[in-house]
Amino acid sequence: MKKLNLLFIAVFISQIVSAQIVWDANFEVVSPDDGLESIYQKIVIDANNNLHVVWQDGGGDMFVKYITKPQDGDWTEPITLNNEERNCHTPYITIDPNNNIHVLHGRWAYENFNDELEYTFFDGTSWSSPKVIAPGGNLYTGAIKTIIFDNNNNPIAIWGSDERTGTYEVYKMKFDGEEWEEPQIISKPDDNRTAKYPKSVNIDNLQYAVFFLERNQSDVRKLKFKFYDIQQNTWSETNETPDFAGEVDNVAQYDVKYFNNKIYVVVSYINNVELWQYDIDETEWENIAIIDPGYTCCVIPRMTIDNYGLLHILFNDNDATIKHYMYQPYNDEFSTVNQDIPVNSPWYPEAICDAQNNVNIVYYDNSYPSENEEIHYVLGEYQKPYEPEIIFPTEDQENVATTGTTLEWQNAGDEVVYDLYFGKINELELIETDYNITNYDLTEDLQEDQNYQWRVVAKYQYAATPGILHNFFTGEQVSVNETNNKSITIYPNPSNGTFYIKNPQGFKNLVGLVITDITGRTIHKSKSVIPNSQLVINKKGIYFIKIQTENQIFTEKLIIQ
Repeated sequence: MKKLNLLFIAVFISQIVSAQIVWDANFEVVSPDDGLESIYQKIVIDANNNLHVVWQDGGGDMFVKYITKPQDGDWTEPITLNNEERNCHTPYITIDPNNNIHVLHGRWAYENFNDELEYTFFDGTSWSSPKVIAPGGNLYTGAIKTIIFDNNNNPIAIWGSDERTGTYEVYKMKFDGEEWEEPQIISKPDDNRTAKYPKSVNIDNLQYAVFFLERNQSDVRKLKFKFYDIQQNTWSETNETPDFAGEVDNVAQYDVKYFNNKIYVVVSYINNVELWQYDIDETEWENIAIIDPGYTCCVIPRMTIDNYGLLHILFNDNDATIKHYMYQPYNDEFSTVNQDIPVNSPWYPEAICDAQNNVNIVYYDNSYPSENEEIHYVLGEYQKPYEPEIIFPTEDQENVATTGTTLEWQNAGDEVVYDLYFGKINELELIETDYNITNYDLTEDLQEDQNYQWRVVAKYQYAATPGILHNFFTGEQVSVNETNNKSITIYPNPSNGTFYIKNPQGFKNLVGLVITDITGRTIHKSKSVIPNSQLVINKKGIYFIKIQTENQIFTEKLIIQ
């Protein structure tokens, strides 16, 4: 993949793609206008497409505030999550696989002049009482933090900038269902180095990647990471990233996201931003793009990824606007778009994509209506082509002719082209790209009594429909499960999200696992399979599980209810 320099291509492509995100002309103030500073906001989205936001509020005594916005509803009134009037600050919020909400924040303890780490969670009915889980290590304990989960969905709190050993380290604490363990170091820097700023990403509910910055005595900051295996409850050795930022590896700020077996890292240094990609299977890093914001500043980039794998990178600039960049992995395009998102004096924009691929941004602003910061919300509505309506062969159509078959669909809109996929079950191949008519003649004869699949994806330059996967049959319909050897099965099926691989005949060489959704998109891939191990898919729908031995391939259709 060729590295792209945004300085040269930004103006041209921004005109092409800017129409795909339409920003609301009016931002919304969501924090209470109480004359106090509202800063350090975080936003997440749950499985029901509800937004959740926390922030730090207050001047002297500070509070942790929380609001939520149901899908197609209004923001709720803010509530206070900490239960004491003391300096509670820099909250972090996340959602576990059971759709419960977890919040960590720092808490300044007057009695011992140290910073503590406080935790609370919401189980769908009520918030738990805030609990101090980590005694103060120093002034900065809990300033930067994250949460991951074990195979029982118990939280593991991770935080940095803690110097209880005499130097800054990254710590973890695990909750075993009854109590929190003692703090344990996971960074272990050498040569008097310090470790800070942990961030984490969930990789297909099988492992987490936890990143942190390590700084040496010369103030050169290196980004490192390690993996946590959810099933085995084990940590990998510490891994190093490449030398970001050219000759001098001096990462100032960063953000990480995961999609389709790749980890994306956006890093900033001095006055540039770089986007990198880590292939988990190949364990290889690749520099995708270098962004020149156009000014010298400590840029704090943030990133979110939509359901199609489109990356959105945002940060504020000196012109009091939010810079917005987009990268689409399927065509290696990357460009600046919508440089004038209609906001005032934004700071530290945080973003999340919802189920409709809209971009939801919260930021704080100290220019409206007074000098006190307030939390603002703005929506970028995703524009995409219409979903092509299939004319022939439609879903589960039987007795389709083996010769002279034509795939047909309705026009999905103006200035739209199509990618066309066709093949047998789990052998889907791209047979046409940027196709500009709405029918396709299959030139090769089909096999008798065979199950075939196809889908058509309508797309603009930076927007595409997922394309519904359609099955048809050249004989009478036979279910996917009935066409496969039952020596390997998936149970329970249908499932509520948690399922297992059953191997009653004791195949020892299960060498590959691929899970695809109904659109044909791979949502999980691994090179080994552990029989009877627990797997989790959080999103409802139909999935295909393909398990490979050394000489056989077994396929099961899985329904998540």
